[in-house]
Amino acid sequence: QYHSDVEIAAELLQMEQRYPAIARRIDVRAGYGAPATWEGRSIYVLKISDNPALDEDEPAVLVVSNHHARELITPEIALDTASRLLASYGVDPRITRWIDTTEIFIAPTWNPDGLAFVWSTNNMWRKNRRNNGGGIYGVDQNRNYPFQWAACAGASTDPNSEVYQGPTAA
Repeated sequence: QYHSDVEIAAELLQMEQRYPAIARRIDVRAGYGAPATWEGRSIYVLKISDNPALDEDEPAVLVVSNHHARELITPEIALDTASRLLASYGVDPRITRWIDTTEIFIAPTWNPDGLAFVWSTNNMWRKNRRNNGGGIYGVDQNRNYPFQWAACAGASTDPNSEVYQGPTAA
């Protein structure tokens, strides 16, 4: 069963509750001062570490899924990855070493507005839900990174396009 944005947030909280010594759900708004999404939602990440409440001087890995709202399998892969890491801690020496020496952040959806729209209105919606004006919505988040913005092959400057790069980077 695919998860909605609300179910993803709840699943991350359950993982934190099941593995409190190595997992912490973080609301990116509250935890890092990021703005809310266009529709006021939070983005949640699961931090997996031997000290999840601390910012340690360790390498960090960020796994980001669901840039494109209709790609429903990507949050499932991220949730499964988190679950396997957590369940293997203290069992698999290699995974235990990863968690002891790395801060792992898993974001099952980077596009909760778009994902909610897929579930409620249009199961083929791809972009976020940024109001572009004139009844036109969405930016393709995968074409809106600051690095090489507007240089991405296949990006469009047309707000109606599914691959609209947005008016500015990020």
